[in-house]
Amino acid sequence: MRIILGLGNPGKEYAHTRHNFGWDAVEALATELGATFRKDAAFHAHVTKIHVNGEAVILALPTTFMNLSGQAASAILSFYKALPSDLLVVQDELDLPLGM
Repeated sequence: MRIILGLGNPGKEYAHTRHNFGWDAVEALATELGATFRKDAAFHAHVTKIHVNGEAVILALPTTFMNLSGQAASAILSFYKALPSDLLVVQDELDLPLGM
């Protein structure tokens, strides 16, 4: 089981801005693969499951603000009994120098 978490902030003012790159990238991946998200309150996220080379992959879009996205990550990891090494977080990296 792998988990891909796309970070962003909720609200129209953040939609499709550079700050929501993670959300948009994971959403685009789901669209490309024909996957549909469903809101899961227990996960604090919109989630869908895809399969890549026979392995299940959970795509998740937290419904919290970015600084609370750990709630979604923690809930999903716990539910699926996954390790942190099974989690890929996609985010904007605005606060990191290019190439980090």
